[in-house]
Amino acid sequence: MIEKRENPLTLPNDKGTYVVMYEAKASFHINIGSLGMCHGGAGFYLYVGNAFGAGGLNARINRHARKSPKKHWHIDYIKEQCHYVETWYTTSHKKHEHHWAQLLLSMPDVYVAMNKFGASDCSCKTHLFFFKQKPSFSSFKQLVLYSPI
Repeated sequence: MIEKRENPLTLPNDKGTYVVMYEAKASFHINIGSLGMCHGGAGFYLYVGNAFGAGGLNARINRHARKSPKKHWHIDYIKEQCHYVETWYTTSHKKHEHHWAQLLLSMPDVYVAMNKFGASDCSCKTHLFFFKQKPSFSSFKQLVLYSPI
């Protein structure tokens, strides 16, 4: 079952896969470590990942929802330019991150925000997607429910 939460504090401590949505109100330029100088436009950024460490979804998403003085992951750079909107997630011991990245890539009006963003350790094109308009949770949920894993 895939769910949506706007308040990251209400997420379960279970392990799972997630999509975090951020909104940028204006264009920006940032230097992201090995990815170099990157440009982002105003719109919505969706980042897909897994939460299998201590604290599960609650701990991971709450870290993603707040500003981080220490940059550990690629997403730590983006969230400095954006604000947290909501999280789409499922609780499961199976990792769906790469499958969900492919589903996001198949959605209408999607753009690869930055090549290999969050995907330096896999064959995915990216784990960060850009939409000019807020994408539909119900559309993504339908893709997840009706796509073979």
